[in-house]
Amino acid sequence: MLCAAGFVLGIVICNGISLAFASGDGGLSLVSERLSEEFGEAGAIAIQVLVTGLVGIATFGGTIVYYSERFGITSATLIHMAIAIGAMDTVAYALWWFDRTVNGILLFTLYLLMIYLLIWVSIVISYRMQIREINEILERRRSEKK
Repeated sequence: MLCAAGFVLGIVICNGISLAFASGDGGLSLVSERLSEEFGEAGAIAIQVLVTGLVGIATFGGTIVYYSERFGITSATLIHMAIAIGAMDTVAYALWWFDRTVNGILLFTLYLLMIYLLIWVSIVISYRMQIREINEILERRRSEKK
């Protein structure tokens, strides 16, 4: 079930990103022009759907680290980030989502790192708010017992 959900989410999210950033001659295109030239439009779409589904499985499946008590939130986020960025960079390179240059790879990876920084900061803020709320409840209970 987890794999199926990851596969579907990978297709939806990655292809949504692809649509947001890719444009063909005068219009939007689901696949990059280079991929379409290499495999034809239908072949390129089929390849992209399959590969982005696999990215979804990798990244969705990688969330299991957040449920392990072995890892703190920073370690879990770094592990998941390595899995997701490794998968996304590989797929983005293969599907021509960016120029196959050092600058293209670095820029794409930088975007992903910024996303993970935002994810990590939001998780840390959320956890701190929850901890503060729990501590306030515990303090009220201690005060009531006195």
